[in-house]
Amino acid sequence: MHLFLMRACAAAVALGLVALSSPRHANAGVLETNYLPLWMPMPRFIPGPPQWMPPVPPPSGSGEIYSPSQTATYEMSNIGGYSFPPCEPNPGGLMTKTQWGSAAFRQAGRIVVHTFGSDFDTVLAAYRGSSCGALTLLGVNDNRVLPGMSTSQSLLQFDAAANTQYRLQIGGRNGAEGDIYANVFRLPPGGGLSVFLAQYGGTSFEGRDYVCELGYTHASTCPTAGFVVHNSTGKTLTVTPSASLGGAFFIPAAFSLAPGQARLVNFAYNTAFNRTTLRTVVGYFTFTGRVGTTLVSRAYSRGLVSVKSQTAYGPNVLRAAVANQVRTAYVNEGAFYDVKLSNVGTQAATGCHARSRVSSRLKTYWQLFTPPSTTGTPSVPITIPAGGFRWLRVWVASQTARDGDPLSLGDIIIDCANTAELAFNAANRFDLTTFGSFPLRNVAVTAVSPTNGVLNVPPTGTAKFRVSVRNTGPAVQLRVNGFYEGPFDDPANSRFTVTGICAASAAGACTGPSGSTVLIYSAPQNVTRYFNIFVKAPAVNPGYDPSKRRIFFNVKQDAPSNVASDYVLVGTRGISVRKN
Repeated sequence: MHLFLMRACAAAVALGLVALSSPRHANAGVLETNYLPLWMPMPRFIPGPPQWMPPVPPPSGSGEIYSPSQTATYEMSNIGGYSFPPCEPNPGGLMTKTQWGSAAFRQAGRIVVHTFGSDFDTVLAAYRGSSCGALTLLGVNDNRVLPGMSTSQSLLQFDAAANTQYRLQIGGRNGAEGDIYANVFRLPPGGGLSVFLAQYGGTSFEGRDYVCELGYTHASTCPTAGFVVHNSTGKTLTVTPSASLGGAFFIPAAFSLAPGQARLVNFAYNTAFNRTTLRTVVGYFTFTGRVGTTLVSRAYSRGLVSVKSQTAYGPNVLRAAVANQVRTAYVNEGAFYDVKLSNVGTQAATGCHARSRVSSRLKTYWQLFTPPSTTGTPSVPITIPAGGFRWLRVWVASQTARDGDPLSLGDIIIDCANTAELAFNAANRFDLTTFGSFPLRNVAVTAVSPTNGVLNVPPTGTAKFRVSVRNTGPAVQLRVNGFYEGPFDDPANSRFTVTGICAASAAGACTGPSGSTVLIYSAPQNVTRYFNIFVKAPAVNPGYDPSKRRIFFNVKQDAPSNVASDYVLVGTRGISVRKN
């Protein structure tokens, strides 16, 4: 199999095979290719919804069939040219270049796969089997015409048994290649409706969550939401669209959808929507399919409309503290961050929430969190009293490969309707590291000393920042390093310096040399290791600001050869610094 590469452009995510970062992300570019030393790649690919996803609204009446689309969206790498292996099938001779993915589903069901959003002529084929010479063809599709969306993308459906290996083959016609968006839905046996947010204001959106930001510096209208709706049942359904987003959109008329048919359905912004009452509106775009009066299937897609002031934001009164600034997960699976969100203003902050930037490849939701373990209903806007605080558990998943960087511009927004957005900084920004072809470790990094969050550095000599590291996964090689983060416009000769790191005992004594700023070590599972980071003060005192001037201790995991970086960030811990 040829080593395929991807373009560094905005996209969704790879068929478990992975991909790009958001264009806003500091590591934008090709991060992970789907090459494995086998005749076809075998990425992790188990569409869910992943366990991190919030529940959709419960059934409203007895006897309803509750079967929302269970979906994952992946961006595959570019198709690359190569000679077909002798055993590789090519149904109808339609494909000139191919890409493969592997899938095993937790439960039996009907699988729908399409490539809407891809930027070239695709062909799709599905097989059952795990060896090159023993594959059973389940279906193939070339051009699936969808008015308003595509004339050259592909869609197919097939029935899958639980815990059985399936192969998905995506081909390019006549040498075509480009970015592939593989969108996969697992529905109940017998099928159902699936929905996919394909267009945002008429441009490709690749299955991300709908977010509209109304108000100061943002738009005065919401972009049209365009959904691909597909019927994988054996029945003709009458499909009724609806939306629970406060009247922000005109509701499309009901329509008929034959078995196997797909349709592009648009929700246009309602200009009569109230844009003066500051609030956060959260809800769903819903498609209900019936035969006569009998409900057959419902499918949902989340939406959020943030209504801010039309003239100026409210006061900058939000403050936040985040314990774990980097966490890890597979592509399309999520991790959570507990955020203590404070309101230092004189009036209540209302409509508080977390969301992803519109351009981001992240999916985000939040819950009210009461330590140590109580969580509230997902995606309900929160009020924070004046001078008070609330804990938010913010869940994040990525559609694409991503090397987390909590000091980047940030793709996650925390906001309230009547305040300015939370000003993210070096102390409260957080990010997610996600890849699809290898398991990332979950690493717990804890500050041991100082315990008050401030490292006082003397004018001469060094100060010592002590941390502990525990790898909660299987043994792996890790590397650690320290660095200083400060404002770029600080005066010359005012940067703190990490002079060295050493492995240490629990009591804080170095057990190895301390002259290097990078250490590589073998990390057994659930064994706590200790490290000391030595910090030197600058000649010029830049002043004390715990949100801007900090020392960070990073933990990185070695990455396989199909990842652009030699190692990726899996843990970090920061502390503010002050010159005595």
